[in-house]
Amino acid sequence: NDRLRAQQELSQNGRSILENMAKTVREKSLDTALTDEDTLTFLDGTVFQYTSPNILKNGSSMNPSSTRVSSVIFSQDATSAQPLILILMRLEKTYRGKTESMDFQTTISSRVYE
Repeated sequence: NDRLRAQQELSQNGRSILENMAKTVREKSLDTALTDEDTLTFLDGTVFQYTSPNILKNGSSMNPSSTRVSSVIFSQDATSAQPLILILMRLEKTYRGKTESMDFQTTISSRVYE
């Protein structure tokens, strides 16, 4: 079934993207001055940026061309010693003229203390 395959692909791609971002957030220090709703910037120069229809890591797309990123919101709580990053993301895939979408949400805490 094409719909099921599209949903499986969206799920797999979404998990992969979030796992990659989570690893970076946990291991690096966030540059809060250069981070906003569509960009996460780290002190070592690593940048995640939402530029429709892609999520980019240092300028390279993290999602395959068959999967579109239709929205991403990065939200930070840097008020505590252990910063938290909330990531909201929607992925879409079109098959046979129909579009499937899937939402993802995660909160990640940094292991780097300031």
